[in-house]
Amino acid sequence: MSKMLSNITEKTRFLLDELFAFISTPRCPGCGILLDNPRLPLCPACELKLSFAGDGPVCLICRSPRGVSCNCQENRISVIPHLYYWATYSPVMRELIHQFKFEGQLKLGKYLTLAALEIIADRIASQKYDFIIPVPMLKRDKRKRSFNQTELIADTISERLDIAVNYSILKKVKKTRLQANLGREERWDNIQNAFEVSAEFNLDGSSCLLADDIVTTGATCWEATKALYTGGVSKVTVFTLVSSHFDEAS
Repeated sequence: MSKMLSNITEKTRFLLDELFAFISTPRCPGCGILLDNPRLPLCPACELKLSFAGDGPVCLICRSPRGVSCNCQENRISVIPHLYYWATYSPVMRELIHQFKFEGQLKLGKYLTLAALEIIADRIASQKYDFIIPVPMLKRDKRKRSFNQTELIADTISERLDIAVNYSILKKVKKTRLQANLGREERWDNIQNAFEVSAEFNLDGSSCLLADDIVTTGATCWEATKALYTGGVSKVTVFTLVSSHFDEAS
């Protein structure tokens, strides 16, 4: 029931965004100018700035291309998943992610995800996934924000690639501070053991695509991956809209 109500709330917000486009002249979330076409979420100039080539598979932690040796696997028993991402953390992308994530611009979030999939869908679709899993929030945090941006990303991927989304397998079980406000090592400590897999699922030998909005140190997706491995998942691949270096996101 709670999931149904959450979906209704999210769809209502999306429809209200559409209605607002008809009765007002919104501003571009990237630069703030009035939009000539209120049904499009970006002005032409900002849209041109989204010409990203995407990347992946790369190491989730250091972004080294697959096949290039790195030291990230040292002292880690579990295999670090491959990461596929669309955009770098440019100034316009930083503002767009903020508008999507913290200002509730769901139409913009779907637009960005579809733009990302135009570039990298074939790369991630070349592998087999049993399901897509969005990085979860605590229930109280989701109620406060009224949506989880990673679920919208996962839903959009699901529509494009015809892979089921499972919202119940992975749970966040620990209250954490906002990662963006923390230093590099603090981020790893903050998110440690923050996720668990629901015992009701038999995940032995399964493969999943983990969906997030942005990866910086890789700590959040790594902790989520560890929980999925513990629950029986044999392979995790990560998809994010944006990859940033720590000094760009701090």
